[in-house]
Amino acid sequence: MTYVLPSSAPLALVSQWTHTAVLSVLGFAALAGVVAMGAAFVTRWATGRALSTGVAIVAGSTVPASVLLVQAVVRGAFVEPAPLAGYASSSYLLGVFAGTLLATAGGRSVGDHLACAVFEVRRVEGDSIAAGLVRSAGVAVSLTLPNVISDLEGYRTVAEGTRRRLAGRRLIVPRGLSESALERRLRDRLEADFDVDRTVLEMGPHGSIESLAVGRLHPGRSPTVPPGMEAVAIDSDVPAAASDGDPLEVRDEDGHLVATGVLCGVDGPTATVLVEAGVTADLEDEHRYRLAIRAAAPDDGRELVRRIQRASETISTRTVEIGDDLEGEFVEWVPGTVLVIERDGDLHPFPAGREPIRAGDRIHAFGAPEELAAP
Repeated sequence: MTYVLPSSAPLALVSQWTHTAVLSVLGFAALAGVVAMGAAFVTRWATGRALSTGVAIVAGSTVPASVLLVQAVVRGAFVEPAPLAGYASSSYLLGVFAGTLLATAGGRSVGDHLACAVFEVRRVEGDSIAAGLVRSAGVAVSLTLPNVISDLEGYRTVAEGTRRRLAGRRLIVPRGLSESALERRLRDRLEADFDVDRTVLEMGPHGSIESLAVGRLHPGRSPTVPPGMEAVAIDSDVPAAASDGDPLEVRDEDGHLVATGVLCGVDGPTATVLVEAGVTADLEDEHRYRLAIRAAAPDDGRELVRRIQRASETISTRTVEIGDDLEGEFVEWVPGTVLVIERDGDLHPFPAGREPIRAGDRIHAFGAPEELAAP
């Protein structure tokens, strides 16, 4: 009796598909790892900090995901002849993204270590053995930020995610710093590494941090626009010698004077100009204007406003209640510089230093945040 063996074609087909799928998975994983490695290298070089794992995974997975999407749309299959809706394609996708996940994690680590070696960046994690040895040798100390991060009065509120990152965070600083040097070091560190513009620290005994308040600067030019004026963006030829605060003449293409104003800023061919309220209606969007610097008496007001906007000082408002620490004190004893006192509905700008503070007064003071926070 003769037995006929079944054809081996299906086995060959499965073997061929599996071979192609495995090579594709490995190729996508290698591609994702290279992308993550490059992103980690560039991030360490540009910012001095390591690329987060989540960002590395997203960056590395973008290219494989894009290629798979194109294959699904154009060919209707990932690896032929397996259809899109099937166990084979599902297993293939699972393998691609699992390989991509592992490769991006490895590529991020390799890229970060390579950048540290090339640019001689020394990494010491706060909870690492090396950091513990440094602290045990007396070279550095570890400080813990408060669990509650306060808002800094007069500034924008910091994002909730940034506040969570700051709460309870441990920082390593050199041992032997004076209290003022320690505060300055901590402020510089927090403002450089986190999305904050101003910080106020209250130090406790033995160098501990009792409280921390953070804030961000207000963006835009609205705070610098005086009453009766408007800021308008003009498509124009800006004189090369023009700078912020210069008085300008706005003329049309025929040379006719349209408006006068003050230059606020320049971004390529667009200039931001302060003009009188109501003049903006005469400036048409589709027209291009010429700006000319006009002669005027020296005015340092714009420079003063620019410096105040960039300075660390701010304006704080406080209402004096009955029994308040400021009640009965002289103006010159108030922390910061008192600009205005609101009293019984009247405004008293720049009060004399010997003017006593009364209950019910509303005080507007100018100074550094830590100075205004003093009792």
